[in-house]
Amino acid sequence: MPLVNAAAGGKRSCVEALLAAGALPNAFSGDWPPLAWAARRGHTGCVEALLAGSADPNQLDADGWTALHQATSNGAACMPALLAAGADPLAIETVGKRTPLHWATHYGEAEAMQHLLEAAPEAAALKDRQGDTPLALALLGPHDDEVALLVLEKGSLQPAEEVLALIHEIETHLGTFDPLYAPYVARQPLTPHQWELIHTDCPVLAAALPAVLRRSTVEAGLLVHRLPPEHQARLRTAALCLGRMCVPALPTPLMWHLLALSVTP
Repeated sequence: MPLVNAAAGGKRSCVEALLAAGALPNAFSGDWPPLAWAARRGHTGCVEALLAGSADPNQLDADGWTALHQATSNGAACMPALLAAGADPLAIETVGKRTPLHWATHYGEAEAMQHLLEAAPEAAALKDRQGDTPLALALLGPHDDEVALLVLEKGSLQPAEEVLALIHEIETHLGTFDPLYAPYVARQPLTPHQWELIHTDCPVLAAALPAVLRRSTVEAGLLVHRLPPEHQARLRTAALCLGRMCVPALPTPLMWHLLALSVTP
């Protein structure tokens, strides 16, 4: 089909000419319509031309995917046009029951994830057919921390027990303290019981202390109790120093008098 070939090949001028000549923007050729091909291959110009020619941004292809799903692997640049045209960021494909955010996370496409989380932060909490959220895919997949950080920082808040269990699983696998604890607890208020789910002697938590302290002095105290003893000692010393700075200095004669009394038998 000429329109599909032009869209898949990134030939915007051909797409526009074919649409002007009466080509049907939503007609299938094989398993996918033209918009799915253009989005999959990252041809932003063709996506824009098809949308301007009344292509349906939420049309399902034979695999049950929308164009937004198709854009997750290589077409992040197409996403603003698709979203502006009404593409549903919460659309669920029919096989794995995944949203576009699930697939963008699966592929490790940070730019695509950014667009999707800005459009629908609540997508971060949705589960696929296997019961996995995008965060689970980010943490258990072969990606670096940037992918999981995007979900934690830009997505809607998720049940603390589930998130902490996931982070703990990764921590056990890596044999080290996961750096994701700090950005998570900086955003998510935790109950005393939930704080107990975090290991003691956890040095990475120190980075979250300012944010937690602004939220709750009680939580800040619970955080400090999860730090290693040497970190707690440094914080205690700093607190004592700050406290002493707030106390007015004693007059010099009185200081000498007290010193004399302290050394005189």
